Amino acid sequence: MKPGYFYQEHNKFSKADSVFRSILKDDPDYLNAHYQTGRTAVFSGNRLREGINHLKLFISMQKENKNNIFSVHWRIGIIYEKMGIRDSALVEYQTALRFNPKNKEALKAVSKLTRYNFFKLCHNRVKRNLSVNNTLFTVSSYKK
Repeated sequence: MKPGYFYQEHNKFSKADSVFRSILKDDPDYLNAHYQTGRTAVFSGNRLREGINHLKLFISMQKENKNNIFSVHWRIGIIYEKMGIRDSALVEYQTALRFNPKNKEALKAVSKLTRYNFFKLCHNRVKRNLSVNNTLFTVSSYKK
């Protein structure tokens, strides 16, 4: 595991990923290797879907440790956000906050995504109101 940590610390994420995957080939139940594979996906921005799968597997295999559960849900939220799946990211951040309600980074992420969803909702309502009864004005429908 130490070489994988070293590569993570030095931003050599493909090498870190290779180390953790090699460990998982030998021992598919090695919890920390699943966690570190997911963590590497967060840092690198690569293999995001696989990162989510490893982190969810970590949650399903480990015993109740609130700090670990917080960290995993928070990282899954980061991955979903990188993938542009904001609703799922928000759910993961909110789940993380159940285990660590005062975490500033998770609170900030929830606030940001909640604002985004609010503005998206407002934008859609305005857009819908403008297009009711074909009253959306376009260049081709405008007559002098």
